[in-house]
Amino acid sequence: MHDTTRKRAKGDENLRRICTAKIANANAHALRNCTIVYRN
Repeated sequence: MHDTTRKRAKGDENLRRICTAKIANANAHALRNCTIVYRN
């Protein structure tokens, strides 16, 4: 039981990292689009 909870916590941590990475990528993409729009 203890091992499964530890595994689940590790999985949540990985998911959180993936989510934050996706958000960071989305923000970088949005910023890039904004700079392109402002330059034009």
